[in-house]
Amino acid sequence: MIHVLVVPEIDEFKESVSHEDTILINLSLGNPKLKHWNARYVAPCWIYGSEPGIRRIYHILDVSNDGQSTVLKLGNSFLLDKVWNGMGQSRRFEYHPLKNFGFVEVQEGFLMKFKV
Repeated sequence: MIHVLVVPEIDEFKESVSHEDTILINLSLGNPKLKHWNARYVAPCWIYGSEPGIRRIYHILDVSNDGQSTVLKLGNSFLLDKVWNGMGQSRRFEYHPLKNFGFVEVQEGFLMKFKV
């Protein structure tokens, strides 16, 4: 089963996601176990502001470590039909099945919406 790594984010990092195509996860929060969870996608969950939640899922192109953070390089993005707010807590990253977001994987890096 394919999972999505859900990462709590604050507005301070919106430009990092939208312009630099990266998500940083501070090592003090732990090191994501992407292979163990078969997590090929990541979703920033904006936790503050007027519209908290997840609006997009991104394909993870590459993972590196800069000494302070795990750095996820983002690829294709997929827009959700509605904002998703299913995160259990906002202090640590979580893993959720891809199907919970209304998508199936056609091939790695390419998702298609499905209706249940």
